[in-house]
Amino acid sequence: MIIPIDDKHRLATDRYQWMIQEMKSYKDSKTGEQVKNWEGIKFYPTIEGAVNGLAQLRLRLSEAETLTDALAEVKNIAKLLKTALTLQFKVEER
Repeated sequence: MIIPIDDKHRLATDRYQWMIQEMKSYKDSKTGEQVKNWEGIKFYPTIEGAVNGLAQLRLRLSEAETLTDALAEVKNIAKLLKTALTLQFKVEER
C-alpha cells in the first residue's frame, strides 16, 4: 500500500513494516540523466508510528525559528496529513 502525502513524502508498507519514503533525485552514472526514485528513510511497526514520525520529521525540517513559528507549522502539518489521510468516496446511483 502506498499513501501519497505530497511530492516530497509518502507512506508505504510491505508485509513487515510501515515506512516513510522520500523522493530522491540523482544523476544516473551511465546515462547522465536525472533520475527520481522513492527511497525508504524511516521504518515503523505501525501506521500510527509512521504518521507521527512523518509529522515530527516535517516539523524538524521546517524553517521555524520561534515557538510561535513551530506551532503554526504544526497546524500546517496536521492539515496536510489530515487531507492526505482522509478517505474520499464518491457514490454514484445506477
